[in-house]
Amino acid sequence: EKRSGFFFVGRWIPNKGLRLLLDAYNAADLDKQAWPLRLAGDGPLREVILRKIDADRIEGVEVLGFVSEEQRKNLTRRTKWMVTPPNTNEDLGLTPLEARNVGVPCIVTNDGGLLETGGTNALRSEPGDLAGLTRSLETAARMEEAEYQERSRHTKEELCDYLQPLSRYAEEYQKLVGSLSRTS
Repeated sequence: EKRSGFFFVGRWIPNKGLRLLLDAYNAADLDKQAWPLRLAGDGPLREVILRKIDADRIEGVEVLGFVSEEQRKNLTRRTKWMVTPPNTNEDLGLTPLEARNVGVPCIVTNDGGLLETGGTNALRSEPGDLAGLTRSLETAARMEEAEYQERSRHTKEELCDYLQPLSRYAEEYQKLVGSLSRTS
């Protein structure tokens, strides 16, 4: 009940999709006061992003800048949706994993490893697809609370199946080494 809005955290570089996110958020038909967009992080696009927010008069955006790990964790727990919209073969996508670990569903692009780390309960769009990302933000904002609660619960539960204990990898490695030694 205490969660609100959207949260983006990451390095402010072109391939993270931050400019696209601002355009989608600005275009989205939703109550910007009820659905703020919090931006954490820093990087080479900082001045470009700040100018864009000002020039386009984008309401509802909270620029937090660089935050500590503890602040990031707290902000993640307090958000309704983690938004991770990169557009260039994102490797793994740790922010969706961190969000899902505390039951926060994600809005992701179908980019690289985000297909897996976003989980089956994520709202998705194609990389660089302004209309698709806008629809995802609107879908999230209009979602019934019961559906949101279900997604929140499932996104965390399915993460347990996705992540394996480190001991599992050692066991698989030993099996592989054993099978190779038997065939030699």
